Amino acid sequence: MGGQLHFFCVPSPTALLSSPPYFYYNLSSILKITSPLGISWNPISKKGHDFQSSFNYVGFCCEIPSRAVSLSSKKHLHLPAKVTALLSSLPPCMNNKIVASIHGSLQHITIVYLQGQSQSHLAPLSSILSKFPNDHILHNIPKPCTNILSWWATTLVLPNPTCTLMPPPKSDLHLCVDASTSWGLGFCVGDKWAAWRLLDGCAQDGRDIVWDETVEIELVVLWLVQSGWHDHYFRVNCDSTTVIAYFWKGCSRKPAHNSSLGRTSSCLAA
Repeated sequence: MGGQLHFFCVPSPTALLSSPPYFYYNLSSILKITSPLGISWNPISKKGHDFQSSFNYVGFCCEIPSRAVSLSSKKHLHLPAKVTALLSSLPPCMNNKIVASIHGSLQHITIVYLQGQSQSHLAPLSSILSKFPNDHILHNIPKPCTNILSWWATTLVLPNPTCTLMPPPKSDLHLCVDASTSWGLGFCVGDKWAAWRLLDGCAQDGRDIVWDETVEIELVVLWLVQSGWHDHYFRVNCDSTTVIAYFWKGCSRKPAHNSSLGRTSSCLAA
């Protein structure tokens, strides 16, 4: 049908058990209604398709049976190239149009890349947009923008990016984390545990107790990934409300915290 318009065809409740199930209407029914109204449609062979269980919409591939959404192959190839081209440009500068284009594209695909919804992965681009007085002024790419674009460049190359609309199962492995500036950090998983001593002099450049506890979450995520867990909700017991807030917000005011949060986000996105 038309470029960005999709109709959904729902089986009749009284005929769901039939094979194939009976539908109240089909494509011919819609064309019969719209024809007298003068509504013209692109030919199905050029732009559109009949009713089916999977379809493309605004750059996404939608699968009704699995309730999953993924990036189309065209967009999946285009976006990494777009971000990489900006990062490798010499001199590294950009104008309002370039920033707005990349920001809009990345914001659009956060439907699939859920970790990209956090403020730390879009806020620097949003902030710099307000600093262009017109479409012709060029600005050097600030360090925060370079950092988040590098994160996106790494994340976008992950194969088969897909997001399920069905809630994943919940698992409670009795994960507990804790840290101490006088000793180190560690976590427990059921009756197993692991701990690491902090190196002398590591408490510099913003690596405070909050950083210790942020790294704990990162270590738990790495352990879960290495253990083969994926597509699950996990409860992690942490006694730092500050770290919990930073985790859900996706960013902190200190670069050391953000580095750990960014690495955790990359693991979760994968």
